[in-house]
Amino acid sequence: MPFPSTPGERSGAPESWDGLARERVAAITGIELGQRVASSARQPSAHAQAELDRDIEEALRAVSTLRMARNSLSPIYRLPSDVLSVVFYFCTINNPALPNRTPTTGGWLAVTWVCSLWREVALHTPSLWVKIPLKAGQSVAEIFLERAKSAPLIVHVPAAGAFGPYPAFIQNVQLIASHIGHTEELSLHAPISLYNAVLEHLKVAAPVLKFGSLTSVGNNSVCLDLPADVFVRRAPMLRKLSLTYVMVPWTSIPWSSLRSLTILHRDGFEKPTLRGDFSDLCQGLSSAAHLEELVLRHCLPTMTRINTTTPTIPVNCIQSIELTGIPEDCLQLYELLDFPPSARVSICLSLRRKGAVDARKLASLLRNHFTAGTGRTSPVQTLDVASTNSYVKFRAWRSLTTNLDDTTLEESAHIHDPFSLAMHSEPTFSLELLDILPMAGSTERDILAELCQAIPLDGLRRLSFNSFRRGPAWGKAVWLNIFGRAKNVRSVRIHGDAAHSFSAALVTVPDDASAPRSKPRGAATNKFKHAPRHELFLPELRSLYLEDTWLDSDFSGQPFHVRLTTYLQQRSRRAPIDALYITDCTLQEEMLVELDAVDGLNVVWDGSRGEYEPDDEDYLDSDDYLSDFL
Repeated sequence: MPFPSTPGERSGAPESWDGLARERVAAITGIELGQRVASSARQPSAHAQAELDRDIEEALRAVSTLRMARNSLSPIYRLPSDVLSVVFYFCTINNPALPNRTPTTGGWLAVTWVCSLWREVALHTPSLWVKIPLKAGQSVAEIFLERAKSAPLIVHVPAAGAFGPYPAFIQNVQLIASHIGHTEELSLHAPISLYNAVLEHLKVAAPVLKFGSLTSVGNNSVCLDLPADVFVRRAPMLRKLSLTYVMVPWTSIPWSSLRSLTILHRDGFEKPTLRGDFSDLCQGLSSAAHLEELVLRHCLPTMTRINTTTPTIPVNCIQSIELTGIPEDCLQLYELLDFPPSARVSICLSLRRKGAVDARKLASLLRNHFTAGTGRTSPVQTLDVASTNSYVKFRAWRSLTTNLDDTTLEESAHIHDPFSLAMHSEPTFSLELLDILPMAGSTERDILAELCQAIPLDGLRRLSFNSFRRGPAWGKAVWLNIFGRAKNVRSVRIHGDAAHSFSAALVTVPDDASAPRSKPRGAATNKFKHAPRHELFLPELRSLYLEDTWLDSDFSGQPFHVRLTTYLQQRSRRAPIDALYITDCTLQEEMLVELDAVDGLNVVWDGSRGEYEPDDEDYLDSDDYLSDFL
């Protein structure tokens, strides 16, 4: 007699199931549970064991049925299957199915183990299986492909050699080749030899492909050379294309459908990295009516000089432009592009071949860029500049809303938060000069000064200056000449010995002329005491951040921290600075006591004593240092 599915009339009693079990045991073995029987009377019976095994299986199925019935009464079971599948989809975002390449290590696949309903919904939702985990092996990938059915696929073929022998790459490409027709995102990363082995498998129609990425690795001097027809009429919906160390003709790029184009190459290729000339590139950009992002690094063709009658190229939808390469090529293309003032611009000029840079041309570029965007919002509200002996970086933000608000900036208790967090967002405009060999009679700090002179600073609120060279980057006169018109600056961060000349400028009044006149020492201080507050240098400055500064270095027999304390005390009587943040500076407790004595000044020290090094006596005693400081 099989185990009954219900306890009969006693269904309401909790002990009824146990009673049925006891009755079954007695019927099969002839012995009631709990009855004392001599061991000699117990006879082994294979038939009785088999009967009990069958009853156990049926009882477990009954328990499963009861659990399923109980689960079906929970609120989540009221969700329609289509809503549940949407919930599962959000589980797949940034949560791989097989994070460690095996199905036992978590990931979104865990939803299929909760209950039969969840598993059934997951198995019949193709969109959950579209990210093909090729790293988990071909058999697992085939299961995902089968369950994805005809849903748009996302395929990232792992780099050859990263997970097995080279044949695995070819096998993976062959596996997904028959599914290219419904692949939405395809990314390949391999040496040139492997691309050549699988290229024919990829030259098929891709009607739903929206994102394509090809990366060639393994050779520093040779690019993957793709056929001219690789994209022609094959991917009509392609929206984003990324090519790294890959050479194609400019004319073969599907410009009309693209929203984003990224082409990356190494600096130093002797031959053109893309086939075609400047006119081919211009023709392509002219047809890129929907292009929103353009990144071109070391891939621009050599350009002939542009005539004044050459028409500009309208790219009205562009939101981000990044150009890296030879100055002539990058700047001429930049001048031809007609883009909205709100677009982010990043230009990195490599001067390895030429070395010298025309600062006046760059200043004109900045002046034109920020003038075009003037309006109710100030063109520059945050400025970050840096320089070394052969490098200049210039970054500007139009709005404070892209960073931190002023309250957070000035009241943050964490000494690293205000500027580091504020400047991690994408700048409105970025200009970098690499391997500089300045024009005769000028240095990288002269170039940086000319760039800063070219932009409007009336609305500047934050300034960050990094000088990675010995000695002040600018003299006091340069600070006054450039930033004397910046009357709304509230926060300044100074890195390095540039703090010396900057602090001297804090108690000096800029003249009305473009550059301050030379005065005897003390004359500027006398004028500082009587000038109206709005005429002072940075009259609204509230927070000063010093980083990696030698506060113990001597100047004219007086340590810098003593002179800094004097300047801040003088400043406290006219335009007080509320907070001084000190990070990685050479500082002793007695210096901190002196700074704390400044009226109304809150000194925040990170606890670091900096790196004490012997001063460069020759430089500190020279007229060069004196002129730089003053």
